[in-house]
Amino acid sequence: MAVWQLETFTFVEHFASDPALRGRGIGKVVLQEAARLFSGRICLEVELPERNLAKRRIAFYERNGFYLNSYPYVQPPLRKGKKELPLMLMTYGSGVSKEKFETIRDTLYRDVYGQDEVYLTVHRAKDAAVRSFLTDILRQDETLYARFQLFDGHDRGILDMERYRRRVDAIIQKYAGPKQFISYQEVFSFLQEMDEILEQDVRMMLENGHFTEAFY
Repeated sequence: MAVWQLETFTFVEHFASDPALRGRGIGKVVLQEAARLFSGRICLEVELPERNLAKRRIAFYERNGFYLNSYPYVQPPLRKGKKELPLMLMTYGSGVSKEKFETIRDTLYRDVYGQDEVYLTVHRAKDAAVRSFLTDILRQDETLYARFQLFDGHDRGILDMERYRRRVDAIIQKYAGPKQFISYQEVFSFLQEMDEILEQDVRMMLENGHFTEAFY
């Protein structure tokens, strides 16, 4: 079990016991002791109650004084290139108001997961506002639109791959020109732009299983 003692509450994660010791009430004792030590101001993350194992874990925590909060919550990406993970938050003693929940969420994002103010601002915004803003931005930038499709896991059709090919051709034309020759002075800048495509786009294609497109 890992414990984060934050300003107004304690966050508990990785709570688990040896399978050989389960069923002996050890987990209950540990949670009771944690509630005593931290004055009951405890929260933890749980998986969505979609599988039997997740439902059993939630029931275990509920038997030991935790309440499941129904507000939407995601665990931020644990490393670059990974996606958010939909989870739920449980709090000890009682459920919390939406305002309190958002305070807990923002504290976790900032102090546990190291997210910046941009991430917090996006998650505070209403879904409709985010979608409207994103739509306007993607309409203005073809590169961002293609990258968003990759990040969102969309299948890439012929039109999408044609857009990707045009991006690569544009970079080559920018540095090679009509003579199709890249000067020594321009090589570094050319490689930087191509490396960005490899790092951002091609890597995401591979992670999403688009192997044919990655080597298009």
